[in-house]
Amino acid sequence: MIERPPEANGDLARNRLGDSRLRDVEWIAETTSTNADLAARARTGAEEQVLVADHQTAGRGRLARRWASPPGAGLLVAVLLRPGVEPEHLPLVTLVAAVAGVGAAHDLGAADVTLSWPNALVVPPGDRYRKVAGVLAAAVAGPTSPAAVVGMGCNVDLPPGFSVPRGNDPISLAELLGAPPDRADLLVRYLERLAAGVAELERHGPGPVVEAARTRMWTLGRDVAVTDGGERVPGRATGLDDAGRLILETSRGRRVVAAGDVLPEGEPS
Repeated sequence: MIERPPEANGDLARNRLGDSRLRDVEWIAETTSTNADLAARARTGAEEQVLVADHQTAGRGRLARRWASPPGAGLLVAVLLRPGVEPEHLPLVTLVAAVAGVGAAHDLGAADVTLSWPNALVVPPGDRYRKVAGVLAAAVAGPTSPAAVVGMGCNVDLPPGFSVPRGNDPISLAELLGAPPDRADLLVRYLERLAAGVAELERHGPGPVVEAARTRMWTLGRDVAVTDGGERVPGRATGLDDAGRLILETSRGRRVVAAGDVLPEGEPS
């Protein structure tokens, strides 16, 4: 993996992003949580911006799980967005970011990376169910327009034997590609796709976003188990509705799930 000082990575990303709406990139050595940092800025009315850290001491995933990554081993990025969309469409930023992450991995040659609803980038069964990246987004109230802070943690080059307690087995892009990619290059590809996805949501509403997720999603057409509100629900994932919620056909009929953990049926939870 190409190693540069954080400031040099930030300069490179800004130069390549040109006049993108996400060109305001700050890359630092360490923080507690990039998501928490940008949420605090969003509450003061800060404009769209990007924060990357080589290391987080208190990174979080869904359901208050810890996102663990050794210093410099991943791309840890949060983006403050102020999309011009109706408030009810703001949660779709999670899908936009997840699709952007899958696209960036494909750009680099990691064609096996796919999307597991609602927010995980995985290499699916057949090569075991292993997690490449996770996306975590939250709406943030402030004095100006509604904001969303969306974070992504992507495994770029994990040390041998690295594991995550209470999580899916991790896999890195270096393992998939045979060599670690340049993190600055990965960031630029991700931000370009994220900016394009947000613009699509602003121009055309949820339809294209949900369709893009459908075409990249491993989950659909599979027998899965969804943990929804503490209840484990097995069924077949048959689609996404217009709000990006998972449609699950169960032994008791159709169920629409707004949020939850999804595993292949038969995998331990």
